[in-house]
Amino acid sequence: MKKLLLVMLILISMAFTTQSEYCEGWEDGYCEGYKDVKGDLSICPITPICPIAGIGKNNYRGGYNRGFKAGAASAFKLDMGYYINSDSKGKHIGTSFMEKCSALVDDGATLTKDDNFQENLVVVVDNGWMAAAGYVYSEKEFKDFKRPDGRPKQWFIYKHAKELSGYTEDHN
Repeated sequence: MKKLLLVMLILISMAFTTQSEYCEGWEDGYCEGYKDVKGDLSICPITPICPIAGIGKNNYRGGYNRGFKAGAASAFKLDMGYYINSDSKGKHIGTSFMEKCSALVDDGATLTKDDNFQENLVVVVDNGWMAAAGYVYSEKEFKDFKRPDGRPKQWFIYKHAKELSGYTEDHN
C-alpha cells in the first residue's frame, strides 16, 4: 500500500513539474510572439493563464510554441466592433464560418479576391470554435485584417454591410 502511494505521489509530482515547465515556456513564448509582431522594444502584455498542455506537448518547448502563436495572435488582434449577425431580412446568419459565408451570399453578397479596400466590404473570420462577420469600414482596418494570422478569412462586397453592422461615422 505504501509503495502504491509512493508511486502515485511520484507520478503526480512529475505531472506538476512538466506542467510547470510547459507554463514557463508558455509565458516566454507568449511574450516573444507578441514582440515578434509589435517589435523587440515593445513591452510584453500580461500573459493569459497557462492552458493545459496537449498530449506529447507537455514540456517547455511545447508551451513556448503554443505561447508564441497565442502572443503573435494577440498582437494582431483587432477589436472588430462592427459585427454582422443578421441578414437584410433579419434572419440570423449562423455561427460557423460556412454558415455565415453562405448566408451572406444568399442575401446578395458577392465574393471578392481584390487586394484593395472597397466600400461595403465584409470579412468573415474563422476563429475555430465560431466565426465572426464584420464590416471593414476603413483602409487601416482592411490592412490589419489582411495581415496573415493563421485564421481563414473570406471577403465579400455586401450592400447592406454598413447598415446591418450598426456602424456610424462617429465610431472613434
